[in-house]
Amino acid sequence: MLLSGFPTGTNSTNDIYRAIVYSLIVQRHSFGGRLISHIVLCVCVLLLAEALSWGGLSLLQKAPATYRSLYAEQLLIAGEAIAEPDPDEASPERVLAPDVRVFHPYIGFMHGNNIPELQDLAQNDEVFTVLLLGGSVARHFFTAEKNGSVQLLTELTKADFLAGKKLRYVNLGMDGAREPQQLLLLNYLLSLGADIDMVINLDGFNEVHMPEVNRIRGAYPFYPEEWSQTMRTLLQNQQGGALTRMRVLEFWRVRAARWIASSPFRFSMTSNLLWSVYDHALQSVILGTQSALDKKAYELRRVEALGPVDASGFTAAKSLLEESIETWEQGSLLMHDVTQLQGITYFHVLQPNQYVPDSKPHMTEHERKKVFANKSWKYTVEEAFPLMRERGKVLRSKGVVFLDMTNVFAGETQETYSDICCHLTPYGMQVLGETMGKGIQMYLDSYK
Repeated sequence: MLLSGFPTGTNSTNDIYRAIVYSLIVQRHSFGGRLISHIVLCVCVLLLAEALSWGGLSLLQKAPATYRSLYAEQLLIAGEAIAEPDPDEASPERVLAPDVRVFHPYIGFMHGNNIPELQDLAQNDEVFTVLLLGGSVARHFFTAEKNGSVQLLTELTKADFLAGKKLRYVNLGMDGAREPQQLLLLNYLLSLGADIDMVINLDGFNEVHMPEVNRIRGAYPFYPEEWSQTMRTLLQNQQGGALTRMRVLEFWRVRAARWIASSPFRFSMTSNLLWSVYDHALQSVILGTQSALDKKAYELRRVEALGPVDASGFTAAKSLLEESIETWEQGSLLMHDVTQLQGITYFHVLQPNQYVPDSKPHMTEHERKKVFANKSWKYTVEEAFPLMRERGKVLRSKGVVFLDMTNVFAGETQETYSDICCHLTPYGMQVLGETMGKGIQMYLDSYK
């Protein structure tokens, strides 16, 4: 009786079955269609949200947003920034600007164009390697404008000892360098296996000037140039993180106090207790950070910035001058001993200086106005260089080939000095290079 009210014929039964199946198919398709529609709608909403977010991020960053840039920014905020490596900068053979000072763990610092580890000093029996050391006069000895090295090498090739040999010339002069930096650099290069045949040490002015500068600034006189200022800058940068944390903590402490004071929770003892605990915790961290900074500031002045040893005991300029000359002499003698053991020819050249009395009688009018402006340097050179010339004779007696170039411009009438310190004009460099080369050539022909 379940079919009462329905037709009972065969055709009627088939029609009922078809109606039921059709109804089920329609319902199934309707459910699937709705599900697909919902999925498509969700995907569209998500894509629209992503697009709007990308637009907003791009506006905030003022550049098209990328996952990598966002990730890098997140790491930067977290203090773990990683930079995209530059293939050129990552290469150990990158070329830095010549005047860029690069800190060096053994030498103090080097210039961008004369990093010792990047020099071509590998073993090569087909070349004769000439290494030039010294301060800024030595460094400027081989530049496009002041090519005194051309005259030097030209004269060297005239020596019978070097006939038919190819010269390899390496200039590692450094602004402000003086003994014992040349001695340390030479030993460092040899420890790396550098193939060196001749060392020319062109120095003099920095050895007697820079120790006094360090002493005045509280640093040990024989540390590298501007040691205390350089280290103070580095250590102050290290303190930047602690200062930032302290400022952030102070900001949150003020913000918490303002919030609790302006909210209804100020009438709650529980809320005030929580705030008080939070405030005291912040205050404790701030005071601890401040105490660490105060202690670090003291160390900054007395130990790390000035070095393990400061200028204590070096109070008299004259006694320091004598010690500076002794250090210069001892450094040269040790360089001679090291090179002799290694089969290297060593030449020590005392550089010219305009303040050496009667070293250039025929100064031009422009030179007289331009290069005699520093009375302190004038006093130092007038006191020191005569003593250094005498010590040069002592060095000669101990086997050092010492070339005194202080009178190299005695017969010159053209401009040879370019500033109030010690640096030379292109013409002065050429004269010095030629004279040095002839002196070395004469020694090589006589003793080799």
